[in-house]
Order: sequence, then C-alpha cells, then structure tokens
Amino acid sequence: MSLLVRFVFAALAFLSFVLPSGPAPAAEWRDVTDDRLLNAGSDGANWLMYNRTYSGWRFSPLDQVNTGNVKKLVPKWIFAGGTLGDQQTTPIVNDGIMFTTSTALGFNRVQAVNAATGGLLWKHDRKIPEDVGALVRLIPHNRGVALAKDGVIFGTLDAHLVALDAKTGKQVWDTKIADYGDGYFVSQAPLVVKGKVIVGISGPGEMGPRGFVEAFEADTGKSLWRWYSVPAAGEPGSETWTADTWKIGGGAVWHAGTYDPATNLLYFGTGNPSRPRSRYRKAEVVPPVPGQRALGLRHSGRAARHRRGPQRTDSQGGRPGQQARLRLHARSDHREVSLGGAVHQVA
Repeated sequence: MSLLVRFVFAALAFLSFVLPSGPAPAAEWRDVTDDRLLNAGSDGANWLMYNRTYSGWRFSPLDQVNTGNVKKLVPKWIFAGGTLGDQQTTPIVNDGIMFTTSTALGFNRVQAVNAATGGLLWKHDRKIPEDVGALVRLIPHNRGVALAKDGVIFGTLDAHLVALDAKTGKQVWDTKIADYGDGYFVSQAPLVVKGKVIVGISGPGEMGPRGFVEAFEADTGKSLWRWYSVPAAGEPGSETWTADTWKIGGGAVWHAGTYDPATNLLYFGTGNPSRPRSRYRKAEVVPPVPGQRALGLRHSGRAARHRRGPQRTDSQGGRPGQQARLRLHARSDHREVSLGGAVHQVA
C-alpha cells in the first residue's frame, strides 16, 4: 500500500472520529389528535401547542432539572434558524420532533428538527411579497406553529394560513385570511380546538381596519366563522363608537388564545385601538370593591383602553349574541385590573 493511500485512509478515519455523525432518525410520527390536545397537561414529554395546554399556564411538570442541578446544565446542541434579528417562536415538540419558525422580510420559514440531536429533518420556506406593510417591515415576527393530526399549521406575514405535512414539510393547503395590502398579517401561533384552527389577525390599531378572530377547518383550510373585535353598527357595544369609526377601530389579536373545555369557550385578548380614533372613546371608572385593591378603567361596552369586553357568540357565524362582561377583582392580597378580551363558543 502506497504512502499516499495510507495517508488517505488515516485522514478518513480521523475525520470520521472528530466530525459529528448524521442526525439520528426521529421517532415515528404520532398524530396529534383532539384527545391528545385536550389531555396535554398529563403529557410531560411533549409540548403540543403554543401554551402547552388549553389553560395557557405554560407550566411543565418535568422535575429532572431542579434548583440543585440547574447550574450543571451545558449546551448539547445549537440550531440556527438561518435568519437575522430577534425570533419569538415557541418550539413545539411531538415525540422527539421539534418544530420551530424563523422569519425575515422575504419569507416565513418552518423547520422540523430532531429534538435529541438538533439535526434538521426538513425545512419549508414560503416567500413573502416585497410590498408588505410598514408594520410588518418593523416587526417581522412569528410565534410558532400548531399541530393537528399530521399537519403543521402556521400564519404568514402576508395574512395567509398554511398547512404542511408533518413528515415531509410539503404544503397541504394555503388559505388567504385577509388582504395584506390593508395592513393585515399573522404573527401569533394558531390554536387548534375540535378540528378547527383558530387564529387572530395582526395589524389593526396601527395599519389594518379592525381586528378579528377566525376559525378554519384543520383538514382543508376552509373558513368557518369570523368574529370582529370591534362591533359593527347595531351590534352590542357599537353605541360607544361615533359614526362609522368602528370600521377602522383597530383591536388586533396578537397572541394565541386559550380554551375552556368545560364551558366550550375561547378567550382572546385584544390590542389597542387605532390611534386617531382613541379620543372618541367614552370611558367610565370601575370603582373598587370595599376591602379590595382592584383598579380598572372600562369603556362603556368594552374594557380597559377600548379593549372589547367579552362577548359570547354563536358557533355558526361568529355573530355577537348576549354580551358577557369580564371583571377581575383582586383579593386583599392580590392586585388585578379589569383588562377585557373576547369570548367565543366553539361548535
């Protein structure tokens, strides 16, 4: 054997030792069913939705890492999403497969990663038009995906909702939620409930006319209902909006909501009103209960700083029905403020 051949073999052996091996195969895919989402609280090994459970507590029952050993933690692997700037995603994990998002002005990116090794399983890039609104250019963020059966669902910076095959990253469906030319986009992670994908829209308050929450079929992307965070003329609470100011009222829905299975209700917080219109709002002071330290400022028909008071709506068209105000009063040792939000019943 020549000296050159022996050198090549020695070099290959050395490289095989010092270079990391390819990513170990992730576990076989297990569908994320409605039952698994409903019982996510008892599944400590996974993080199946943005808040982990429908309650929104974001609490993990795992106790392997504790105050006694946390100082011993060291990096095991580092995964780079390939985009610059701050990222706001919450990783979603199903049986050893982790899903993350990365965003930039040119694209929305979803990645499937082997949670044990950090190895990339697949990557999906969706191009974003160059003429998106000014607010998107300022904060091109995405907070994560939702899982439904074998689908990975995410919102985009041009106001679409997209579903991917969890095993391959291939697109399954793409639904336009709103016109990004009107300032709409999606930054929140969707919420999956009873086979429906629930998502709120970003933009209103700074760019878009008025905010809303919309439900889609998880299997097809078909729109099922839409609920607006600012009431139209004649709807409960519309008397607090002068003339036609409700049409550009704002009230974006920035973050994923929560869900109460016992009452079959969704809960969403809403954002600020359109700035030029805030002076039209009529406010009333909510007096504290004697012996308590609660303090709130509520607008007539709405809660703090325009935010739409909770509305109970029917499950067919998202049309407002009986209004239900939410008032959070503090105990003597705890301080809370009436904040408001949206309540919707799920079919």
